[in-house]
Amino acid sequence: MDRSQKEQVVADLHAKLERATAAILTDFKGMTVAEMTGLRDALAAEQVEYQVVKNTLMRLASEGTSASSLDPLLKGTCAVVIGYGDPAIPAKVIKKFAKTSEKLQVKAGVLGLRMLNPGQVDALAELPPREELLAK
Repeated sequence: MDRSQKEQVVADLHAKLERATAAILTDFKGMTVAEMTGLRDALAAEQVEYQVVKNTLMRLASEGTSASSLDPLLKGTCAVVIGYGDPAIPAKVIKKFAKTSEKLQVKAGVLGLRMLNPGQVDALAELPPREELLAK
């Protein structure tokens, strides 16, 4: 990838992270192509993006966004789940997929300006849908 392509990736990812209501950093080491495709399809069905990105480019793209708090965890194989609507939906899909594939690990998440540890991301996945919470 040449410099102009990297700059484009950083600019696109920065725009996505600015619009995001939730971002979850995952480790996908050991996942097969079929598993990765299944995860992408499950996330895409909920209008959530899953992007594998170089750690350096992610660091640059997250500057000035709430996802910058994830920078210390950008080591090894990382991919970011970016949700734009209900912030619980990405966590729910990841949790459901993790039951079938133990290779997918949640490193951390960001909800607004708050950083979430893997346990808090799991708790977010347990929340009822937004409509149900509003009805209560």
